[in-house]
Amino acid sequence: MQTKPRTRKVRRKLQPIALCGSDAGRYLGISESMMRKMRSDGSGPPYKTIGRKIVYLRKDLQQWLENK
Repeated sequence: MQTKPRTRKVRRKLQPIALCGSDAGRYLGISESMMRKMRSDGSGPPYKTIGRKIVYLRKDLQQWLENK
């Protein structure tokens, strides 16, 4: 009788699509306060608001980095 080799399932950690200000800052390598400053003067990456929460889409952050 031949047995099948065991295969291991690899669990991937899902990456969030939207990041809060502090996580977005970490992603870009800048502080959360700098993110707030850039948001207020319009020089930062585009953001969305969900209720009162400000979030940054990962694809927008990546695009902003590439165009910077």
